[in-house]
Amino acid sequence: MINMKRFSKPEPKYEEEPAAEEEPAVEEEPAAEAVPEAAAEEEAEGTIVINQDEVKKRAYLLSQAKKSYDDCVWLWAEQELKLGKALAVPLAPNVKKVVVDASKIIAKPKESDIKKLAAELAKKKAKIQDIHWFVAERQFIVDKAMGH
Repeated sequence: MINMKRFSKPEPKYEEEPAAEEEPAVEEEPAAEAVPEAAAEEEAEGTIVINQDEVKKRAYLLSQAKKSYDDCVWLWAEQELKLGKALAVPLAPNVKKVVVDASKIIAKPKESDIKKLAAELAKKKAKIQDIHWFVAERQFIVDKAMGH
C-alpha cells in the first residue's frame, strides 16, 4: 500500500528554472529550421508542435535538480492535472503535435487532487527518467499554450 504521507508538495517550483537557460539551445539550431517550426506551430489555432529538443533540455534540467522520486511524481501529477482537460486527445508517446484549448488549462490544481493522482501514478512505478520526460513534455505544452 502506498503511504499517502510521502506525497507532499515539493518546496521549489521547477517550472521557472529552465527559462534562464533556453537561449543556448535556440542559437545552436540553424535558422532555416527554426522558421518552419515556428510556422508549423501556427497551423491551426491551439495546435502546438512539440519541440523534442526543448523537452529533452527541460527533462535534463529536472534531472539535475536532484528531486526525489516522490517529488517528481508530484510534479507529474500536477502537470497532468493542469493539462488533462485542455487536450483534444490524450497525450501519447511520440506525438509530434497536439491541439490544446488554453482556456481549459488549470493554472493551479487542488492539492488534494494532485495528491490523489500522484498516488495513482506512483503505482505505475515508472522509471525516474520517464517521469522527467513526462513532466518536461507537459510543462512545454502548458507554457506554449499559455504563450510563455
